[in-house]
Amino acid sequence: MKLVDQFSNYFYQSYAAERLLGLKQLQPQAKDLERKMQILLPVQDQLLNFPDFIKSIADAEQVTLSFSFNSGNIVSPDGGAGSIGFTLRSTGTLENLRDFLDNLENKTKRFWVGVDTVDFTRSGDSYALSAQGKVFFRQ
Repeated sequence: MKLVDQFSNYFYQSYAAERLLGLKQLQPQAKDLERKMQILLPVQDQLLNFPDFIKSIADAEQVTLSFSFNSGNIVSPDGGAGSIGFTLRSTGTLENLRDFLDNLENKTKRFWVGVDTVDFTRSGDSYALSAQGKVFFRQ
C-alpha cells in the first residue's frame, strides 16, 4: 500500500508542477487581456455619461427614449466586471427600434451592454419598446 501512496503522491506533484508551468506560460497573455479589459470597460463613475450616450443612439435612429438606471449595482466578489441594471422605453418604427437595439447591444464600443428582456407593442403605425438590461464597468 505504501508504494501506491508514493506513486499517487508523485503523480499529483508532477501534475501540479505541469499545471503551474502552464499557468506561468499563460501569465503574459493574461496580463495582456487584463490590460485590454481595462481599456474597454469604463470605471463606474463613467456610467454617468451612459444615458446621454444612449440618447445619441436613439436620436440617430429616430426613436424616442425614456431611460433610467435601476437601483443597486452588482459588484463581482473576485474583482471582475460589475454591472448596473437599466430600464428603457422607446417608440418608433419597427425597423428603427431594431436598429437602435442592434447599435446599443452589438455596435457600441464605448460601453459593454447586455439587453436581458425586450417587449414590443404595436400602436398604429409605430411600435413601443420596453427593455431591461445592464451595462458593465470595471472595479
